[in-house]
Amino acid sequence: MTPVAEASSCHWAQGLAWSDDGKLVLQQCAAERAIQVFRFDGRTLARDDAATLNFVSRPGSLSTRHSR
Repeated sequence: MTPVAEASSCHWAQGLAWSDDGKLVLQQCAAERAIQVFRFDGRTLARDDAATLNFVSRPGSLSTRHSR
């Protein structure tokens, strides 16, 4: 593996999922009580704060249809 991009994230990451096309990343963040959304264009990774999903309590799990 070769690192290609980096972005600041949350304080207590518990899960992560990529979209099928590799352009969207969802990160489960317990401390922030959110699922943060990142966009990847092949060279840069940027957090999309407008798309972040916020919760009253921490998200319990994160999965996609390909997780099982």
